[in-house]
Amino acid sequence: MGAYEGAGSPSISADFTCTPLSGSAPLTTSCTDASTGDVTDWSWDFGDRITSTLTSPTHTYTVTGTFTVTGTGSSDSLTRPDYIVVSSATLTAVNLPRTGQLIAYYPGDDGDIQAGVGWPTPRFTDNGDGTVMDNLTGLVWLQDVNCINRLVAQ
Repeated sequence: MGAYEGAGSPSISADFTCTPLSGSAPLTTSCTDASTGDVTDWSWDFGDRITSTLTSPTHTYTVTGTFTVTGTGSSDSLTRPDYIVVSSATLTAVNLPRTGQLIAYYPGDDGDIQAGVGWPTPRFTDNGDGTVMDNLTGLVWLQDVNCINRLVAQ
């Protein structure tokens, strides 16, 4: 970090802060320029091959790691090594209701772990129009697969 004294121009000293400095991916940080002097252009390097020329940008880190951020204000720059720390998202278990499948056809399938949703009663409902509603999945099935040929032929 340093100051630049140009011929007849005021001293420029690059400075910035970013928040938050750590968190789980994806992590969005807001960087605020705090440079002093007559700064006319800005350049940011977020350490993940993404850059910006905004005065005070926001940036989203999508991968885990520790990142060095460099902010440049006109003729001076400031590098903050290992400034942003992005960790992996925390995984939490989710309890699902049971499907009613009692037989396991493959280790880890629903019959083995007994997860999902319960079987509705009744499982199927006759819609009275040649279709049947599967009350578990919400799918509608044709009662007669040949009815399409009859409808087309009419």
